[in-house]
Amino acid sequence: MLGYLKEAGFRISAKPEECDILIVNTCAFIDSAREEAVSTIREMAEYKEKGKCRRLVVTGCLPQLYRHRLLHSFPQIDYILGVDHLDTIVELCRSDSLSPTNHFAFSSNPTYLYDHLTPRVISTPPYSAYVKIAEGCSHACAFCLVPALRGRYRSRELDSVVAEAEGLVARGVREVNLVAQDTTFFGFDRGVKGALVKLLKRLVRISDLKWIRLLYCHPDRVDDQLLAVIAEEEKVCSYLDIPLQHVDKKLLRLMGRKGDRASFTALITRIRKVVPDIALRTTFMVGFPSDSEDKFRLLCDFCREIEFDHLGVFTYCREKGTRAYRYGDPIPQKVKEDFKRRLMELQALISSNKNTSRVGNMREVLI
Repeated sequence: MLGYLKEAGFRISAKPEECDILIVNTCAFIDSAREEAVSTIREMAEYKEKGKCRRLVVTGCLPQLYRHRLLHSFPQIDYILGVDHLDTIVELCRSDSLSPTNHFAFSSNPTYLYDHLTPRVISTPPYSAYVKIAEGCSHACAFCLVPALRGRYRSRELDSVVAEAEGLVARGVREVNLVAQDTTFFGFDRGVKGALVKLLKRLVRISDLKWIRLLYCHPDRVDDQLLAVIAEEEKVCSYLDIPLQHVDKKLLRLMGRKGDRASFTALITRIRKVVPDIALRTTFMVGFPSDSEDKFRLLCDFCREIEFDHLGVFTYCREKGTRAYRYGDPIPQKVKEDFKRRLMELQALISSNKNTSRVGNMREVLI
């Protein structure tokens, strides 16, 4: 959206008090994200009432869930834009007159997919950029709203991703972070096996690109071909982010996921055998229905054994529209927060020990 607006001649500012048009781009993945979005909309609505702002646009995932409720709660909103019509942002902002009723640009079955020709503004530091290689998700995790919010998984064309990366590097980018809900599923929806490995082998040929980082890899598809590329190609960072969610088998099945402690231990052993210096990150969910002290201790034992370099913890949030909604929310919030605190304290000790072990080593950094 920033790219479309800048190309159309709009001046972009991060200071709401000086803007004629305010755009709030929202996330709706979990409660805290929705609360942050609503708080921001409320703050921007005040500029509409008392400040320079003459138009307020709300975009992204929150309108996918609550567009009518948003308009009811915030009559200051002029336009609602879902995730499927980003290219209409210029039209909305150029319009000199508003229709009597608030304008929607919305689709209940998102199909939008940007490409290398889509204009973009780099909102990260100029040396590093994110490149989204796919939209949506086709996994059926019981707790997750993403498929409902963003549609089924759809991969970009490999050539388009390479062309975008080449363009970013020409603008000074030195690190490209490949992102999707599941980067390891790239190409599968098109019937192309090994597409991610093919993409990495193409990207390493870009001469001034120094680092390629791979985010959000589903544990089911971290295969030997992918590990070989990470091990062999200096430009591909020795880093994997593999969200495991939990290690208790019964709990994982309720979540709609495969695996267990034994299979995850075998996977990480295999990864570290092929790429000994790899940094591993994961995320876990605590407080999912049927979670217990015994299952939490199993998870902690696993983390002590594996010693992840980076680890994040979500407390389960019951989401209407997900399969897990019918399970209820039997674990008290106090217990969820206690599980989260204890696991993060454990990880803080592991991270501290790992960082201490690096003292005295020389590392190349990107600044």
